[in-house]
Amino acid sequence: MAVIVVARRSFVRKFGGILINPSQEDAMQQAVLTSSRPAKIATANARFLSDLQFAERIGVHRITIWRRSRAEPAFPKPVRLSAGCTRWRVADIEAWEAALP
Repeated sequence: MAVIVVARRSFVRKFGGILINPSQEDAMQQAVLTSSRPAKIATANARFLSDLQFAERIGVHRITIWRRSRAEPAFPKPVRLSAGCTRWRVADIEAWEAALP
């Protein structure tokens, strides 16, 4: 993956793994929303936490997050965003927290 450095940060924004001009942003968002791939829609609008952030939020070690995600059916499941990036949806975490006794 190539890294592109731009002098004016306001000129481009990262959107779905590509750098775009702000004038193209609305068109890109519309393309994602009308795409036949629902996974792109979910990841374009969702907020995510890493295993470390999720562990800090509930006060356990990060390994406990992985163990519980495999062992407990009601525990939020991780979402694989790329080969080296797995995260948890904040909405799933909040729903799980709300269901706790």
